[in-house]
Amino acid sequence: MTNQIVKLTTNEIKDNNVKNIAIIGGGLAGLTSAIYLARNGKQVTIIEKSSQFGGRARTTLKDGFYFNQGAHALYINGIAPKILNELNVKYNGKKVDFSKYYIEKKENCINCL
Repeated sequence: MTNQIVKLTTNEIKDNNVKNIAIIGGGLAGLTSAIYLARNGKQVTIIEKSSQFGGRARTTLKDGFYFNQGAHALYINGIAPKILNELNVKYNGKKVDFSKYYIEKKENCINCL
C-alpha cells in the first residue's frame, strides 16, 4: 500500500499490515484518532492547514473581541469523559443546566452563559 490513499475501518487497520497513517485535520477528532492509532503501533502524521491544532475547539482574538470558533463544550454526561479518561487527560467537568443560558456582553467579550 505504498503511497496510496485508502479509507480503512478500525478493524481493517488492526488486521492489515498498515504501519504509516496520515490524518487530515488536527481538530479534536484528528488528534484523538492519532493517539489511538499511535497506541496501536502505527506511525501517524497529522496534516493541519492552520498554524495551531485544535480545529474549532479554539478561541481567537480579533479587533479586541474573543471568538469561539465553534461548539467545543465537553459535557460530563456525554462521551467525552470516557474518551479523555482513556487518553489519560485530566478532566474536571460538571453537568450543565441548560435552563440557565443567557447572553452577556462585558468589555469586548460576548459570552453565552
